[in-house]
Amino acid sequence: MGFLDPFKNEGKCGRCQIVFSKKEIHYFDSSFRGRRKHGEKLMLCSSCFVEEISKYFKNYEAMAIAVYPLKELNAYHF
Repeated sequence: MGFLDPFKNEGKCGRCQIVFSKKEIHYFDSSFRGRRKHGEKLMLCSSCFVEEISKYFKNYEAMAIAVYPLKELNAYHF
């Protein structure tokens, strides 16, 4: 049933495999809404998320990126 079971309060990081509270798990999708075949869709803890997104931004070809957290949705928008 998807990445996180809605009836559990915990989720496992897809990279380090450590179990965290759902509030500490972030959805990382580098497939750009499914348009990029080589992209990944992962559920990551905060530290793994920062590492993964920093690698992605280093290879980004645009001039600038603005990233900010959406606390009410537990997500980042850029």
